[in-house]
Amino acid sequence: MSELMKNEAYSHLSKETWEAIAVMTDNAAMLQKKDKYKTENGEEGEYNMCQALEELMEEREIMGERRGRREGRNEGRNEGTLEKTKTVVRNMLDRGYEIEDICAIAGCEASFVEEVKRSCSCSDLN
Repeated sequence: MSELMKNEAYSHLSKETWEAIAVMTDNAAMLQKKDKYKTENGEEGEYNMCQALEELMEEREIMGERRGRREGRNEGRNEGTLEKTKTVVRNMLDRGYEIEDICAIAGCEASFVEEVKRSCSCSDLN
């Protein structure tokens, strides 16, 4: 837990202070959820910024983890597709297809075919 979260001063903010922080940080979630963090101190309502920030950070962390997993899956799919295309191109090169035909069939650029051709250890390729 950070020093900010441990500081009791931030657990007893006025409504005006809460709203000012939310507006200055452009944090709509803090404005929308402020009543969730309201506490009573005599006749005045106070707001617990510590609890709110902890929960907001947890939500952001969860969102970041989800985004990371999603991006990782997409990257994995892209790498898999690239490897499949390389395999198709290698097979077509092995069978003597012309670069123009390989491009049309595999849906790739001639530069990609040339790159695969250079990386191929087969010496009998044209």
